[in-house]
Amino acid sequence: MIRIWGRVLNGNILRIALADLFIFFFAVILAVFVRLEPDEARFYAAGHLLPIGFLPIVFFVCFIIADLYDLKKDFRSARHLLNVFSACAAAMLISAALFYSSMQYLGRGVFAVSGVLIFLSASLVRSVSTSLGSKERWQKKVLIVGAGTAGEKLLRTVTDNPGCGINIVGFVDDDPSKTGRTVRGKPVYGTCDELIDVSGRLNADIVAVCVTGCKNDSLARNLVRCHYNHITVMDMPSVYEAITGKLPLDNITDDWLLTSAISGSRGAYRKTKRLLDIIFSLALLYLSSPVALLAAMAVKLDSRGGLFYKQERVGMNFRKFKILKFRTMIHNADKSRGPTPAVKNDPRITRVGRIIRKLRIDEIPQLINVLMGDMSFVGPRPDIENVVTALNREIPSYGYRLTVKPGITGWAQVCHCPAATKEEFVEKLRYDLYYIKNMSIMLDLLIVLKTIRTVITFGGH
Repeated sequence: MIRIWGRVLNGNILRIALADLFIFFFAVILAVFVRLEPDEARFYAAGHLLPIGFLPIVFFVCFIIADLYDLKKDFRSARHLLNVFSACAAAMLISAALFYSSMQYLGRGVFAVSGVLIFLSASLVRSVSTSLGSKERWQKKVLIVGAGTAGEKLLRTVTDNPGCGINIVGFVDDDPSKTGRTVRGKPVYGTCDELIDVSGRLNADIVAVCVTGCKNDSLARNLVRCHYNHITVMDMPSVYEAITGKLPLDNITDDWLLTSAISGSRGAYRKTKRLLDIIFSLALLYLSSPVALLAAMAVKLDSRGGLFYKQERVGMNFRKFKILKFRTMIHNADKSRGPTPAVKNDPRITRVGRIIRKLRIDEIPQLINVLMGDMSFVGPRPDIENVVTALNREIPSYGYRLTVKPGITGWAQVCHCPAATKEEFVEKLRYDLYYIKNMSIMLDLLIVLKTIRTVITFGGH
């Protein structure tokens, strides 16, 4: 686990990402020296700094869109290696289109050798990472403090995510009667007073605190001693979110969320995000106008009713606003049962509506909502009022998702989290709260790239 800008990240993902950037850059350099004589190669590289520097960026973006940093995948399988090949091929095509439309471009031989080297090296890195990730000697050893419900939940989460790079070595607990017992096959080695001795004996890298309620003075002192003995001390929600990309609602408190909220200033982020929202909404409204015009004509010709669908949604600080979409349902679709979310194979959706929903073209008018300030490009999706009222009454932490502007796309959407039942709304809330806690320009960019993948693969809707 590595903490960057207050966000806890899986160290294995960062290591693979850094290895990729190294591969992307040096594969091009190596290709130049493979194709040319040393003196000629140095002169060639010096004269092609722009494409040599730009190619790694294109490959990195394509790898993110292809979801090649998901450690749950077994990259030793042919199916996932094919994903690596597809991402490399897409990056090569995009790079070729960009390079050969400009005055400066790589030679075809250098370009082809670079692509082959990148594919082979990136595939090897992922295969090795998958193999080593399943071996305990390459995993972070985690000792859990607290053999109760929270500790067992963390153990189950690690077990369900074998590529997370964590090995739970056991437990300590305040209750002496639990010593010698096992929790899902992992032993309880002693009490919290023995934390220093047990963690040293097991060579623990991380101590995960899974204690609900206040920590007693003795435990607090032992945790401080662990910290000064170069053992990383983390709470259960932080480890859980680094593994899953969502927050454990049953194991977080208002105090925990408050501490997370005030740990970093968000003023500059909010201003920058608003500026980017205005710039990109204006640009995309202009660029998408031909597609929007065709969609508008198709909607009007396909079925009776208005061009736009306007529905009242609840936004930031419970403020209501009208969300805009191209109409994809029959006229007066909400008349019989009121505003309700669309479900799979919803009979209210028209023929054209099914197509433009699949391609996300129906979302284009929401750029107006972004420009007006009701929404942002990235944020929790806005819900209708009756859903907000019901969930805010039943789920205490639901109101937190209304502390930020809703978005056209969001972390829950790119994590493929549908929301039709109460359980699905709760699962979506776990992802939304993760976004709110960790929101940054870099996370927004990651969500945008993952949204591109969702659109390309016809996910969502």
